[in-house]
Amino acid sequence: MTVIENIMAGMHLRLKGNPLSSGLWLPWTARAEKGALKEAKEILDLLGLLGRWKSPASQLPLGKQKLLELGRALAMKPELILLDEPASGLTSAEGDQLKERIHQFKRDGMTFCIVEHQMGMVMEIADQVAVLDNGRLIAEGPPNIVERDARVMDAYLKRKRSDA
Repeated sequence: MTVIENIMAGMHLRLKGNPLSSGLWLPWTARAEKGALKEAKEILDLLGLLGRWKSPASQLPLGKQKLLELGRALAMKPELILLDEPASGLTSAEGDQLKERIHQFKRDGMTFCIVEHQMGMVMEIADQVAVLDNGRLIAEGPPNIVERDARVMDAYLKRKRSDA
């Protein structure tokens, strides 16, 4: 699939039609398809991927593939986006780019629930944090409070309480 097809796949629940109307390429189907293509290009532009819209998605670097996944989710126009370890496998620069995009969409009113092990990223983008250790909640609250919690430092930052 191409980059643009990936974004348009995220729109499938919002687009009306059926195999017969799509196969006959009725006027309203053509208008809907044209509108979806325009919207998909707008999403790609927001993500900095518009220049690659015809490329096979599999040929994008991992960081760009992660942005494409975010774009496919945005195409559904959800109220909440759940991300599971979005920074996994990314370089520092790719992670920074992802953080900036998430910040951008948060400013636009999007809500995110993110599961992430990279504490630096979490502390920079989250409004509220819940920290689990071996499946148990050990701290929750604003990032600036949670990052100073002794249990969090012990579990994730590898600091001993005596170092605090």
